[in-house]
Parts: sequence; C-alpha cells; structure tokens
Amino acid sequence: MSGRSKGGNDVVDGGAGGIDTTDFLHGDAYLLEDRAAGGNDHVRGGPMDEVHGDASTMTGHARGGNDHLYGAGGTSLYGEAREMGGNARGGNDHLLGGSDLFGDANWMSGDAAGGDDRLYAHAGGSTLAGDAIFMADRARGGDDRLYGGEGDDRFYGDAARMSGDAEGGDDRITGDAGRDAFHFSGAFGDDVITDAESGEWIVFGDYADRQADFTVTEHADRTVISIGDDSVTLLGVTGLDAGLLSGADVVFIA
Repeated sequence: MSGRSKGGNDVVDGGAGGIDTTDFLHGDAYLLEDRAAGGNDHVRGGPMDEVHGDASTMTGHARGGNDHLYGAGGTSLYGEAREMGGNARGGNDHLLGGSDLFGDANWMSGDAAGGDDRLYAHAGGSTLAGDAIFMADRARGGDDRLYGGEGDDRFYGDAARMSGDAEGGDDRITGDAGRDAFHFSGAFGDDVITDAESGEWIVFGDYADRQADFTVTEHADRTVISIGDDSVTLLGVTGLDAGLLSGADVVFIA
C-alpha cells in the first residue's frame, strides 16, 4: 500500500496452525509506505505464527491502525510491523497471548514512533516489549502497559537495546505470578513496576560503568531509582541498599 491508500477494518484468522508450519499474517498489507494508513484490524495467529497488525514493513509517513492481536503458545505478535522506519507511526494496539509480544515492531529506526499499547501475556512465560526489541536513531516509544501471566516473564518497557538518540515512553508494568525479569536500556523514560517481588530481577542494560550515577529515593510506599531524566518506580517496595532491594535484585550490565 502506498500513496494515501487506507486499509479497512479487517478480521484475519490464521487458524489452529501446527508445530511444523508458520503463517505470516498482516492486517493490511506486506508494505505500508508514503502516507498509507492501516485499518483497525483483529488478527489471530496460531502456534508458531507471526502476526503483524498492519504490515511487515512500514516506512515513509505510514500510519498504523488501532489493532487487536491474539496469539497462542509460540505465536509472535507485532502491533504494527516487523520493521518501522522513516516517520512511520504506530497505533494504539492491544496484544493478547502469544509467546513474544512487541507493542510496535522488532526494529524501529529513523524517526519512527510507537503507539500507546496494551500487552497481556498468557500463562507459561512470555517476552513482552512495549515498543520493539531494537530502537535506533531518533525512534520514540509510546506510553505502554504490560501485564504478565503466571509464568516467568521477561519485560522490556520499551526495547531490549536502544542506540543513537532513541527514547522510550513512560510505561507501567505488572509482572503477576512467576519469577519475572524487568529490563531497562538507554533513555527508558519514567517507568513503574507495580509488583516487584523477592527473587525477581530489575536489570539496567548498558549501565555497568554508570552504577554510581544512579540515585535512590525512598518513600513510604515506593522506591524510585533514577539516572538523569529517567526513572523506575517500584510500588510497595522499600529498603534499597548497595544495589540490593528488599523484594527484588537490581543488576547493572554492559
């Protein structure tokens, strides 16, 4: 889709699938470019499927719709596309189930910007990223909400890796049951973890040599870990001392 074309509000069902087959499902098209815009789609994938709310690639000034994506065990859900570049903009998507949930894309670059997404994991252990796995250049993340299931989930409020001038949004994460890990990288914004518990990890990537730059502010009902303009608020947690939190472990890695 190119020019000023617009997608409809579609329903796509990939079926039950199988462990030896992979379907690639797109709510609108394989490519959205120029000023093309995706519709508000409902897309369901089966095990091992890869689901894109709008397209595989979005570039130019393409705009994603406000999509609802559904997955099973082994499904990968991308709110917009696998890749977003140029000035592409993500919609405000809802992702439910699946093993890997990415609010917008796998890779965001250029001036791409993510939407304000909602991610809900099923039981069994999932990976949830509010925006993408990789954010580069001047990409911007949205203000996302991430909800884990009963398994051991891995959370990235924005992205696993951020480079260049990429910036994250202000995200809110609830791990639910299980032994979860919460990861923060680059300029990750002002995020909140609602239920950090003993035996879980709060991991700051690319900060191994900047641990001394972090500050900790304890309040009666929460602790705030800050560096520069970015922060993580741990609701219901107090007692941070020398990198260890009563209720969660804090880790700094390169």
